[in-house]
Amino acid sequence: MAEVMLVILFLLAPLYYHPNLGGEGLRIPNNITVWLIAIIFITFSINKVIKAEFFQLPRYFGYLTAFPILVILSGFLAGVEQPLNWLFRVLFILGGFAFLFSLFQHKLKAGRWDRLLLIIALSGFIHAGIGLLQIWLKLDMPFLLPKSPQGIPSGLFQQINNQASYLATCIILSFYLASRPLVFKRRFNVQALLLVTVLVSSIVVGLSGSRTGWLALAIALPVILLARREQLWSNKSLSVVLLAALVSGFVFGTMNNGGKTIDKTVAIQSGYSGSARLGIYTISLDLLAQKPWFGHGVGSFPRQFQYARPDFYIEYPEGKLPKQMINHPHNELLQWMVEGGVSALLGIVISVTALAFALYKVGPARGFSYLALLIPISLHTQLELPFYMSALHWLVFMLLVAQIFQATLKQRQNLMTPYAKKLASISIVLTSLLVATSLLHTIRANWDFVFFYDGDQSGVPLSIATQNPYLSSEAKWISMGALLNFSIKNGIDENVVFFTEWGEQTLLVRPDVDLYMKLISAYDFLGNKNAFCTKLMQALKLYPDNKQLTELKHVCNN
Repeated sequence: MAEVMLVILFLLAPLYYHPNLGGEGLRIPNNITVWLIAIIFITFSINKVIKAEFFQLPRYFGYLTAFPILVILSGFLAGVEQPLNWLFRVLFILGGFAFLFSLFQHKLKAGRWDRLLLIIALSGFIHAGIGLLQIWLKLDMPFLLPKSPQGIPSGLFQQINNQASYLATCIILSFYLASRPLVFKRRFNVQALLLVTVLVSSIVVGLSGSRTGWLALAIALPVILLARREQLWSNKSLSVVLLAALVSGFVFGTMNNGGKTIDKTVAIQSGYSGSARLGIYTISLDLLAQKPWFGHGVGSFPRQFQYARPDFYIEYPEGKLPKQMINHPHNELLQWMVEGGVSALLGIVISVTALAFALYKVGPARGFSYLALLIPISLHTQLELPFYMSALHWLVFMLLVAQIFQATLKQRQNLMTPYAKKLASISIVLTSLLVATSLLHTIRANWDFVFFYDGDQSGVPLSIATQNPYLSSEAKWISMGALLNFSIKNGIDENVVFFTEWGEQTLLVRPDVDLYMKLISAYDFLGNKNAFCTKLMQALKLYPDNKQLTELKHVCNN
């Protein structure tokens, strides 16, 4: 039963798609379906623990939990700037660790682990296939698959580097599985499926132009080949064919990725230039220096970063920063250090140390093999924010971590009384139903945005999204923008005044360049030149490279 749920989780749940806002978290539909299945699996597993006389915990598990404990502690000590943001962030982390704990309870033997890893590896064929369709069909993709106007093969992840790091993981998994009895002692069709997966995945990584994917393969592939050299050599025909498929697919993809045109498009979609990243890292480290111990508070990074821009430009007049608002420093360690300080960093260090000890205990061959499997996603966290955009990345990462600790599992006695067991069982079921209901409501709320942008604005627009805890702020943002445009078009002064009052308050926590532009338009409509120029000067301090803002300077100069 557990394996069936995990197959659904990793193979089927990520395939759900409908048009959406994109971005992070539950704004992306398949993140919701992935979490729905994960919640079912966690509930099933914890109920099994509650009813059993014993449960399983690995050595060093207490050290692993240092990260969520210290993150929550730092949030309390530093304060929580955005409570809902903090809550969802904490639930995301705790959900991952609950999934990790649940995996330990099913006593999966080596063969069953290999079957799960095979399912994940073969899912790469599906995701890579969707990427190839995007290159071929572009806007002609079927409704249930994401369209890609520029032909970028970002797949269901809707972001090219997430696609690339996932496919790199699938490729490394394929080489690992080629050294396992499940593959080299099984029928030809399993080997053929792995071969096709490696070929198609490497083509897409090459076509993507993703430096994240390329670097992940460049580091992880030598590690897995060296760590499994004896096992791979025992089935050298399959190993050579897989390696040939990888090289030929990657070379073909790289030679046909559109050159500079696609490189520029990928750069826009996947991140920032090197100089802009240096600016982001410089500001992030300065913010850490201001509050080193417990940080600025969970959810504080976007506001703190934007308001640190003017000082950066004063100190580095030639420095470069992205022209839009930044919500994440594109480095997971920096994110937690700025918001949680050294305490959050200490939690990460303790957890990574526990992982290093577990890798050491399984021996060099297995230890380096497991390390190679973790490299693509781990590397990606230091360049971008894969876990925020893809629940699948987070849960695959946790499954790979669980495999490492499998060798150190020990039985622990369940000391709960019969009444405590009943209460715990009821509580976990009710909590899971509440979470599942919230996730289903979020799926429906996502459709509000689809209807809104399709022109169906009858009745109260975005009514369900406005009631959804996760999407309510985005719904408010969009509806207020629509209200401003409608009011300016139809000359409704009182609505524009209402917008300026809301906008001034929102700027305190979300100093977005788009909001500045809307406020400037509102004050221009109201004829309030003093407020117009004040807001324009404030915006130019944060976003001096914005052409639209710069072009308006002459109004205030005159």
